[in-house]
Amino acid sequence: MPETMESAAAKKRPATARPGDALKQWSFVPYVEFRGRDGKHHSSALELLAELAIDERWFFGKQPDPKNPYPILDSYLRYTFFKLKQEKRVLEFRAGSVGWATFNTGLVDRLYDPIYALFARNDHPRPAWKFSDFCVPGKGPSGKKLTEIFDPLPEPATYFSSNFDMLLDTTKDIHVDYEHVIIDGVNRDRFPQQFLSHHVPKGFQWQDYTKLPRAEKQSYLTGLSGAIEQDLQCTRAIKNRLEDAKALAEKRTRWNFKTAIPQYYPTHNIMSLLLPLALVSDEKVDIALVVTRNPSGSYQGRTVLPLDWAYQNARLVCRPDSD
Repeated sequence: MPETMESAAAKKRPATARPGDALKQWSFVPYVEFRGRDGKHHSSALELLAELAIDERWFFGKQPDPKNPYPILDSYLRYTFFKLKQEKRVLEFRAGSVGWATFNTGLVDRLYDPIYALFARNDHPRPAWKFSDFCVPGKGPSGKKLTEIFDPLPEPATYFSSNFDMLLDTTKDIHVDYEHVIIDGVNRDRFPQQFLSHHVPKGFQWQDYTKLPRAEKQSYLTGLSGAIEQDLQCTRAIKNRLEDAKALAEKRTRWNFKTAIPQYYPTHNIMSLLLPLALVSDEKVDIALVVTRNPSGSYQGRTVLPLDWAYQNARLVCRPDSD
């Protein structure tokens, strides 16, 4: 099987690197209830940021999970910091025992002014910094401290060198390694259960695996992916449906270029585009096909992602605003 996007990109980073942990290793950020600089009690720093930023839905489903009410914002903040660190856009100031640090969150308040994260020097050596506040330049005590210490202020993360990279060229072909996308996608639980229930390989006993314990579920999906690989007719049927869904997505993109959404894949530091695929019904998107541009100008379909994962990756680049 040819080298995948994941395996190729993994060679570019240390085996121990965990991009999502970069912020935690650099600073202490309260993910529990604390009293902010505004004198109010907040359930976490994420709640404080969500209240300051322009209104946006930071959770999946109809209602937020009380145990994790801001999963999208949590992912956004952690991986944005990782990208900023790579770009050397996290600023630190030290003068004797005094120290301040900041970075541009990439979010804006209700007046579309940029929001910065402000940190003070930690009393302990590890991590070196501790969260102070989220603020707008020049506004309130924290905003005034920000502009008092830092000039110029740091820029937000950059994901594209040109607008050309943000758009899918619909005149070019998208080549997909369907065998890898199907077998790997089933094994990794990236296809809707309803879709797979309509494509059961011969001799395989179907069951609702979504209710199984984690280990049993993975074992079942591994067996299912192997059975699909052995059943050529089943593999072709899934491939044909994926091709139809891809063709429909390309038509939608020709009609509205915003249909193909740019994403940043933080774990492997890769930029790509997400093409929404409707598998069960043409009216409802189920998964996203990850495509990258080849040096020749054509595209390679790399893998598929479930919608929640795809949205979190896309949100790092911009707030998706597509039909």
